[in-house]
Amino acid sequence: MTTPFPLLRLPRLALIPVFQHMEPSEIIASSLLSNRAKNLVKILWKTSVNSINFLVDINDLSILAYLSNYYKPLRLHIKTKPVNGTISLSKWLERVLDVLNSYSIFQINLHGSPGLDVSDALTILKEVRYLYIMANCPNSFAKKALEILTPVTTETVMFKIPFESQEELEIFMKSNKKYLSIFIEGFSKLKFKMDAFLVSNSLRLLLREKSLSARSIKEFLSNWLQNEHHSPLEHLTMIIDESVDRLELLEGLGAAPFSEERTFHYSKELEILPNTFSGGYDIRRINGKKATISFEDGYQGTRFDFYVWP
Repeated sequence: MTTPFPLLRLPRLALIPVFQHMEPSEIIASSLLSNRAKNLVKILWKTSVNSINFLVDINDLSILAYLSNYYKPLRLHIKTKPVNGTISLSKWLERVLDVLNSYSIFQINLHGSPGLDVSDALTILKEVRYLYIMANCPNSFAKKALEILTPVTTETVMFKIPFESQEELEIFMKSNKKYLSIFIEGFSKLKFKMDAFLVSNSLRLLLREKSLSARSIKEFLSNWLQNEHHSPLEHLTMIIDESVDRLELLEGLGAAPFSEERTFHYSKELEILPNTFSGGYDIRRINGKKATISFEDGYQGTRFDFYVWP
């Protein structure tokens, strides 16, 4: 019979070299034993976090943490469906992030249909750089995660739209105040209208939707010219089909062509560089507000950019 080693009874000076020879996953496991163990690890384990990524799927939540003084990332997994007698997911995650001294997450990928307590665990996060809603993420969980994380997320990337109505989509567009990307084929087939972008509170939007017609894009531009909403939207990018008739799209908008090079700067600091482009078309609202339309052909289709100048 093996006698357990009384690790926590060692003097603090003796614990330091012990921690130095332990793997990060072993140190994290030790910190979960008790509050005293957690506090000792926080005091004696000297490390810093470069970035943390989350992956949530049907069965578990995975953490990938890149630590400054370790060449291999820290990998942790916990079942999202609670088992009797085990620590809750929220408590587990809170302790792990507390020991790592970081509640800031670089990237979260949401897949599958996890246990219900994942939503509670997400509420402890304070800052998220990228939130990815993957195509296999159930609508109910996607909407709950967006409700919780949108206020603390810089960029949301959606490979599906989890909303059933135009009204739901517009409510979400009003809540997202930074940068939103929608990578989805069939946006128009879902019977959503681009008018949702006119009420958006995002500074920058990206829509990858090749099935959009010149008519639907023109309708969006015409509505922008007539719209009384004071949306902070400054830049809309769409990847559209090369067959879209540009002359048809611009007809009746009072578009004035130009050929010089311009650089567009966002009114607030974003973690993206200003856009420089050559040539395009200017359109103006009655109140004098100017927007610019530019096209650029690429291997994935035609890039359509719509800039609203300050």
